[in-house]
Amino acid sequence: TGKTIALISAGVIAVGGIGVAVAVTNSEPEIDLSAYTYEYSEEIDGMIITDYNGEEIELIIPAEIDGKPVKEIGEEAFKECHSLVTVVIPDGVTKINTSAFNYCRNLNSVILPDTLTTIERGVFLCCINLSEITIPDSVVNIEDCAFLECKSLSEIVIPEGVTEIGHSSFMNCKNLKEITIPDSVTTIGPHAFDACHSLKSITLSKNISKIDEYAFFECKSLSEIVIPEGVTEIGYASFANCGNIKELTIPDSVTSTGELSFYNCPNIVVTYK
Repeated sequence: TGKTIALISAGVIAVGGIGVAVAVTNSEPEIDLSAYTYEYSEEIDGMIITDYNGEEIELIIPAEIDGKPVKEIGEEAFKECHSLVTVVIPDGVTKINTSAFNYCRNLNSVILPDTLTTIERGVFLCCINLSEITIPDSVVNIEDCAFLECKSLSEIVIPEGVTEIGHSSFMNCKNLKEITIPDSVTTIGPHAFDACHSLKSITLSKNISKIDEYAFFECKSLSEIVIPEGVTEIGYASFANCGNIKELTIPDSVTSTGELSFYNCPNIVVTYK
């Protein structure tokens, strides 16, 4: 009987002693870019995705277009893409611009790249089903309204290295249960965690000097908080309507307490140190 030997590396199959040449290819399948609008930027030497009109449920954004790396997701590029459930943003992307994914109401899971440095204003605003996202260690700024109204988000880790949490960045994240704000953070904007009704535990950065107005307004489940030494100002209504707070420690460094800071906190016991 004849022997059949496959010589894949040589691109030859020997059948019964007869060599037959075959084409062997290792090329990747071509990505369909017809749903994307994009442009090259000399300033960043890479591509910016400016629009998407596809209907994918699970989307892997391309890392390269026309041989150039994708470096930014443009303003409102994926806004109101209601079909999206999961999105993978490739390594190489450094910036997600304003409102890029806002009102993606079915978006549940996002994988962010380790190259990302900035989550701009309103990027995931009103992504009401977003429940799985990890902010990479490379991120420095979480800008205003970045996760506003992400009502399904129950936990999030803010990595060491983030310096600023913007205005209303996690406002109305009603299922968020606990948050640790690392010591790299120096600024927590107004309304940052306003109306996070399930928030039970907060660990504040030791390097903030001000708790801004309405920062933790109406965090109804919050029972205990320690304000770190170094804070000099507690802003207007910053803990108002936090009716479950029982213990609050205020350091000697605090020189200004805004009006209504602890309004409607009937069970609170304040300790000064």
